[in-house]
Amino acid sequence: MRKTSLQSVPQQTGKSTPKAPVKYWLLGVLLLIVLGVIGGKIVSYFQADVGDVFADYQQRIARLLNTTLVPEMMPPVAEQPRINQVQLPIPESSISLLNSQRLNRCKAGQLIAERNSSLGRVQPLQARVRYEIEMINALEQCLADEQIQSSSLVPLLEQGLAEKIDYLPLWINRFWTSESAVRDTFRPGRTARQTHEQAMSTEAIAALFYFSTLFDNLLADPFSRQIDTEEWLQNVQILAQHQAIPSLLRSQQHIQGWLVALNQQLDGAARELQCPERQPNAAEYMQNVLHSVWIAELQPALAAWEIEYRELQTAVNHILPQVQSEAWRSYLRFWFSENNIAATNQRLIREHAELWQDFLSTCELSVQPQ
Repeated sequence: MRKTSLQSVPQQTGKSTPKAPVKYWLLGVLLLIVLGVIGGKIVSYFQADVGDVFADYQQRIARLLNTTLVPEMMPPVAEQPRINQVQLPIPESSISLLNSQRLNRCKAGQLIAERNSSLGRVQPLQARVRYEIEMINALEQCLADEQIQSSSLVPLLEQGLAEKIDYLPLWINRFWTSESAVRDTFRPGRTARQTHEQAMSTEAIAALFYFSTLFDNLLADPFSRQIDTEEWLQNVQILAQHQAIPSLLRSQQHIQGWLVALNQQLDGAARELQCPERQPNAAEYMQNVLHSVWIAELQPALAAWEIEYRELQTAVNHILPQVQSEAWRSYLRFWFSENNIAATNQRLIREHAELWQDFLSTCELSVQPQ
């Protein structure tokens, strides 16, 4: 009888044989970990705000020049005036809740009753301004009612209508100076923007134009517009929720602080590297930093934000004639006058470009075509 050796029989252990060696599996795990770490750093870099990008940019330049970092100094910005510093007194209307009970034939009675209800007494400022505007057309409609025309209410309604028209500029001023959505819009945000965040404030700027255009029409002719409540509230909500303008204002402050430091850091860079007598590798590495950070990332963001800022400045110039509070006008002028912080930043950007041109020319280098 033929004997079969134990070695020739497959051993049944109950476990499947691995299809790939363990070492390849471990290598795969390590590769995933490495890719995860690198990917995390890339994501973290692109999520950094403009100040972080400027900091990395300056550190690279200082390291190549072998010079100490010039500390960035954030320029001071105007402090937003408190509400009690910008509110102008507005007299109370002569039409009371008692009169509203005699105006149940027209919309004015309903508006007065709502205004004096428990909810109406705590309504937000934007709702009160809308009420004052709506009352103008409502009182005019009341005066057109035949039964009211023959009543003793006519002198009171005429006086109330005249008061509403006279006080309208004061309510518009209060909207621009005291409405929380507006104040938050013109308050610098907590953080600056990330460099990929561009053209974010289009909706908010359109909302500002909606209100300034509406108010312009009403000031020219108080009876010219019926307010679309839904459209009004939609634009209030845009201003209340959007952080695009606050982040743009804070970014302008950061840009100025970093550019002042960077221009000092870059001044005399060719001399530090002894160009053109010597052509150290550091000069070419500097050229790489110019292309990879300034030209590829910072310059496009700064150019887009400058366009956005000019659009915002146009919107504010449309608002300023409607603002009577000098404290609030002064605050807006700080940010949006002809010589505002963004205009200063444009001058610093031009200086930065000129410093790079001097460096490249002295070191006999050139800007690489994109």
